[in-house]
Amino acid sequence: MLLFILSQNPVIDTLPVDTIAGHSPMRAAVLSLALPGGGQFYNRQYLKGTLIGGGEIFLWSTLFYSIRRYRQTQQEGYFWTATSAMVGLVWLKLFSTTDAYIDAQFIVAENRMKTIKLEIYTTH
Repeated sequence: MLLFILSQNPVIDTLPVDTIAGHSPMRAAVLSLALPGGGQFYNRQYLKGTLIGGGEIFLWSTLFYSIRRYRQTQQEGYFWTATSAMVGLVWLKLFSTTDAYIDAQFIVAENRMKTIKLEIYTTH
């Protein structure tokens, strides 16, 4: 539902879409930044989107829990757990955004090839 709402967002609608391929790598990257696994769902990679989304949710909840426990107990282990969760979130966000952009580029290239093949077959 949230993915549908974001995909109808006027800001996201202004991102360039390849008119031949009908897919936008920039839109995939923005959705991946905005939602956990959003770019992967846009690229119709539902399993990868679910895994990335689950990983992000796990890391966010670990981060918030560790920060809260560190403030209560001042135990160093919670500090390092929060730090590790933060590093994991940055890494996962960079990976998912890059992955969504590159996969969308492949989709665009594949759709262009299908269009070119269709034009070749219809002209002969």
